[in-house]
Formats: sequence, structure tokens, C-alpha cells
Amino acid sequence: MKNIIMEFEKIESIENYNKIYNEQGEWHTYQSWEYGEAKKTEGIFPTRYRINHNNKTAYFQILDRNIINLRFGYIQHGPVGMDKWSKEELLLFLDKFQSFVKGKYAAVFVQFPLSIKPDIISNNYTTSKTKIAYNATIIIDINKDIETILGDFSKTTRYEVKRSLKEDIITIEYGMGTEAIERFLTLAQVSSIRSGGSYPSYDYYKKISMNNNVVFFFAICNNKVISAISSYVSKNVIIYQWAA
Repeated sequence: MKNIIMEFEKIESIENYNKIYNEQGEWHTYQSWEYGEAKKTEGIFPTRYRINHNNKTAYFQILDRNIINLRFGYIQHGPVGMDKWSKEELLLFLDKFQSFVKGKYAAVFVQFPLSIKPDIISNNYTTSKTKIAYNATIIIDINKDIETILGDFSKTTRYEVKRSLKEDIITIEYGMGTEAIERFLTLAQVSSIRSGGSYPSYDYYKKISMNNNVVFFFAICNNKVISAISSYVSKNVIIYQWAA
């Protein structure tokens, strides 16, 4: 490769970052500005960078977390924009990135997008021993009719859905903003106490919905909310985040 210059340019403004974010054909919610701002409520702080290499551009958002005076970095589903990069260019990025973060972090965890194949990782890097269940992700085309949607489900799931619809009058409502957040968190708190888990805070949802792109769906049965889902809307795609 004749020109091996690769620069990491820090991005400070939401306008500049979102311009790059929206230009990329490949993207992920976890690399969005809003998601990084929301993580601040958990004591995790984002820094964003643009990668310039020859005539190609990519970007990533790294989340910083301090544990016992050690600094750790997390890049979830990034960098973004490298789906057209060659294997040699990806390996060059890994080498440059290693030098870039050396001395700044105790460790950096990178969850690459699916388009970046694992065989590009050299022996100089430690790979995760845990298999990430991407196949568990379900995409539902809400433009289809209910019978077509149910046709993609398992036989057992179809039976349970139809039985519930037949025996109980269930309606679906959706909402955005302060009232919907409070309504959702009331149910989430009860659900978390019962299961012994935790749930996102009010500040988290206020931050991540700064552009009114968090929608809450509520299942109502006998005038009572029995289930709810929070979802993040990005580029006209609804991505499930948390349920109660």
C-alpha cells in the first residue's frame, strides 16, 4: 500500500458527528450521539472520532469507564463505515488503533460490525470466548398483515398469540415524552424488583430521547398495563431496547 497515512480526528459537535453518521451506509444505534449522551447518566462517557484514510472515511464512538482507577474503553458495533475496506486496510486500522489507545486505557473492548469478518484479527489480539447470539435478533416488517407476520413465528408462538388475542381484549398504545417515560418506569420498577434486576433511569431516557426518537409501546388488558417495550427509532428503523 503506497500511502499508509491514517488519522484519528476527534469530533466535538453533534452536527458534525450526525453528518458523518447519516452519510454511512452501515450504522448502529450504539454508535449514535444520543446513545453516548444517555450513557453519561451511568457514569460512562463518550468520545467520538472520525478515521481518515486516503479517500475513505469511517467513525467510532468509544465509551470510557473508570474501574478502580483503571480506564477501560468500549466500542460497540463499530467502527462504522469500514464495510468496503480491504483486509489490508482493516489490519492497518487495528495496528494504528492499538498505537492510538496505548497508554490511554488499561484495555479496550471492540465489538466489530458483522461486515468485518473475524479472520482479520491477527494473533496480536485477544478475541472473546463468548459467542454473541446475533441469530436471536428478530426483525418484523410491520407493513405486513398480522397473519403473514405470525406465519414467520414458530407453531407454539402462533398458538399462544392467537389464544391471548381470543381470550383477552388486549389493546396496544404507544407514547413519547415525559408521561410515557414515567408510565414505563413504573412498570419497569415493579418488574425489576420481582426479578432482582435493574432498570434504566429517568435521566437515561430523557437523554436518549433528546430528539424525540424513543417510543414506548404498552399492552393494555382490562385497563391495566401488562407489558411494555421501549424502542429507539433511528433512520426509520425501530430497535427494541428494554422491556418490562
